[in-house]
Parts: sequence; C-alpha cells; structure tokens
Amino acid sequence: TFRPVDASGLLKLFIRELPTPLLTNAHLSTFSDLLVHQVQALQLLLLLLPEAHRNTLKALLVFLGKVVSHQDHNRMSLWNVSMVMAPNIFTRRNRGNKRSISKQRGEMEEAVGGAHLIGLMIRHQDLLWTVPKFLLSQVRQMNQASNHRQFNLSRATSRLLRRRNEKNDRNQVLPDGSTDPGSVWFRLQVGELCEGVIRVHAPLHAKVSMAIQLDEQTTAKDVTSRFESRSSPAQHLYEVGGNIYERRLQPDCCLLDVYRENPGCDWLIKP
Repeated sequence: TFRPVDASGLLKLFIRELPTPLLTNAHLSTFSDLLVHQVQALQLLLLLLPEAHRNTLKALLVFLGKVVSHQDHNRMSLWNVSMVMAPNIFTRRNRGNKRSISKQRGEMEEAVGGAHLIGLMIRHQDLLWTVPKFLLSQVRQMNQASNHRQFNLSRATSRLLRRRNEKNDRNQVLPDGSTDPGSVWFRLQVGELCEGVIRVHAPLHAKVSMAIQLDEQTTAKDVTSRFESRSSPAQHLYEVGGNIYERRLQPDCCLLDVYRENPGCDWLIKP
C-alpha cells in the first residue's frame, strides 16, 4: 500500500530527475518571461517543445486538473497545486548552498511567477494545444501564394484539360440534339458541392463518404458523430489540402468558417 503523499513525491521526483527539463533547457528561461503575453505565448512555446515533452506535459496537466477538481476533499486548490509543482518543473540546477538574501528573494519571486504559469497551463490547458489564429492565417496566406505560383506554371496544362472536357461534353449530345441527362445531373451535383456542401471522406468506415450541408451551427463534432459507434475509437475531422497541409479540427470548430477560409480543402475522418 502507499499513501497519496508518496505518489505525489514520486511524481515530483520523476519530473526533477528527467535528463532534460520538461520545458527543455532551450526554452526554460523564455517560459519564465511569459507573464505579460500569457496564454498566446504559451501556445507558441509549446509548439517548440519536442513531441515527447509535449505529450508528457499534456498528460501531467490533465492529471493536475483532476487533482484540482477534487479540492473540496483534498484541499489542493489551483494555487496550492501550482506552488507545489512549480519548483519541480522550473528547476534551476547547481544553485549552491550559500545564497544571499537578495538571491533568495529573487528565487521566491521566480517561484511565485512559476506557480502563476503552472496555474495558467492547468486552467487553460484546452487552449494550449491549438495553433493561434494569427499563425494559422499566416500559414494559409503562404500556402495560397505558393499554390498561386504553381497554378501559373501549370496554366498551359489547365487549358489542355479544359479543351478535352469541352470536347467530351460535345460528344455527350444525343442524336436529337439534347444533352445526356446523366451528364447534366453529374454537373449539377458538382455545382452543389460548391454552395456550402462538403463531402466528408471516411476510408476506415463502412460509410466511405458523405455529403453534408453546412450551416452556421454545424461543428466538427456534428460530423464525426455520424461516423462514430460504441465500439469505435474517438474520431476526429481533419481539414486537408487547399491552403493548409493538414489540421485536426477541434470538436466545437464551426465548419462553415473553415469552409469559407479554405473552400478547396478535403475533409477526412480518422482517429
């Protein structure tokens, strides 16, 4: 048997004895300078962490959030948890035993600042793992510029394809001069997909694809729920291609906004 305090001590020891600090030596001091910019700066810094560090930190914050949620029973409020964990995460090695009063005061201020940051990460952990909107917008603009250059290079190829399609359309005219109804229906279907209708692909499901009409309230969760079952793992909706490489959408993400920003993307369901 073990006591909760033993488990807590083991967790803190594990974090302190990591070969490199959880927030890495390269960015540890930057985390300490975050108090002004706070959550947005944390988002950017966490993107710089190695994947293993980021995943470990995420699991730790989830656990600490659960500890705080039981504060009525364990007396571990958000501030108490933050004060306990900050010295273990924001570790300073080789400080020495003899320290002046001014250094001790500075270390106390660092401890309080570190606790404030830990509290921010626990409180806003759902936001920390998302890319800030301004950065996402810059990525889209860069990709759009790149796509535009590629489009100009392949303009001649596009003309050839257009001529071939026009020739095929002329070949689909029936003897009485009318157009093949099947061809008209197909073009109408394609046109409808350009008016707020997306086709979601789910290659790992029985429903390989599904056309979905978007409105102002449609979220990623609304779409993934159509493909989920009790036995299947959690599903996520991805925005792929267009002016971005690939992005996993948050469950509460408004799909109509994404559609307007990236009308040429594909929509993919996967775990």
